[in-house]
Amino acid sequence: MHRSLRPGGGALLDLHPQPHEYRTVDVRLGDEVRRAGRLHRQAFFVADIHAARDTLAAAVSARLFRMDEEVEFEYVEHYDSVDSWKACFAQPRVGELVADEHLIQSACAKMPDGQAEIIVTQLERAARFVRLG
Repeated sequence: MHRSLRPGGGALLDLHPQPHEYRTVDVRLGDEVRRAGRLHRQAFFVADIHAARDTLAAAVSARLFRMDEEVEFEYVEHYDSVDSWKACFAQPRVGELVADEHLIQSACAKMPDGQAEIIVTQLERAARFVRLG
């Protein structure tokens, strides 16, 4: 990655979820939002995030890059149909849902009427690295 960027002006953008093992799951029923549980990540995905961060840290230590800016923000997914909610689980990095099943089922039952949604939140990190030398 170092060779592909020009010195002094080349930037590398890194965008990854924070390497927590889960994302929070909330349910909106009407005007009320309640915590339903957690959507756990596959262990290999958490390991991949750590490996990517270690690689970037090694590049900074070797003075190939310097971190210019870093921000953390919430990334929020809204599922307002049962099909979109089920499609979430087709992603290979999604693991086990540990949640109040009754609350999830209540939301799914009310989704066709637009009276409910499932909200999944995760923390993300965006960082910009500038090429040195």
